[in-house]
Amino acid sequence: MQSPRTNHHRTLTPAELAHYRQHGYVAIEAFFPADELLALDQHLDRFAAGEDRSAFAHQGQDARGWIMRLGLATPQTAAFCADERVLDLITPIVQPGIAIYSAKMVAKEPHDPTICHWHQDDAYYSQHSQSANRLSTWIPLQDTAVEHGCLQLIPGSHHRGLQPYSKKEGGTCNLAIDRTIDLHNSIHIPVRIGTIVLFSALLWHGLCRQPDQPAPPGLYRLLSGSYGPGWQRRPMANPESCLRAIPCPLSTLTFTLATSTNPWLLSKIPAGSTACSI
Repeated sequence: MQSPRTNHHRTLTPAELAHYRQHGYVAIEAFFPADELLALDQHLDRFAAGEDRSAFAHQGQDARGWIMRLGLATPQTAAFCADERVLDLITPIVQPGIAIYSAKMVAKEPHDPTICHWHQDDAYYSQHSQSANRLSTWIPLQDTAVEHGCLQLIPGSHHRGLQPYSKKEGGTCNLAIDRTIDLHNSIHIPVRIGTIVLFSALLWHGLCRQPDQPAPPGLYRLLSGSYGPGWQRRPMANPESCLRAIPCPLSTLTFTLATSTNPWLLSKIPAGSTACSI
């Protein structure tokens, strides 16, 4: 489902939420103005050429051009990660509170043969915390087509729960599902700039080209974020911020603000909040 709405400061409609619940994803067209994303893309170009770039580079050799931890990279990227339009949109799904688990810029360079293994995002986060309310966002910075390596997923696969997985060599998204993926059940999600795609952290997704398929011809960059509840019974590892943290009863408190050593994180906790996942 791709919903052609243009009102940016809104939440999911009942139809969009129902589609997400049933199929595990929903795409909202024209959510961001294209010129806003183009300006952010240019900002990321300047950041990538600067001295601070290496501190935010992906350590994997197959993730060329990626920029990690966008919530801490620059004031502009931090503001985008905490954008109220996105938080309002995902509020019906991500609760209680909202925290960022991961925020990065993914780059697919011209004719890059690297694959993204079929995986579930929850494989990365369930080791540290448990939640049924996590999701990921994909925000392309260019129009995307199938040949560019756009998002490929299996609708409804989130209902099967977290699958056994193991770390694979080569490519990206290496905590891969340990089973054969029937690509006949998969679909591609080509979208225009300005679209935001929401999908469950349990949804099976990736990009695994067949040997006879050519590598993507042009540069394709997107912003990928993972959001979860603002507090949980188990702490998660290294979130970039708690954006809408809520008070947590002492009986369930696992991390308090006093335990955090991240001054940027402390500055972002709303007044009156007593805890968040750190």
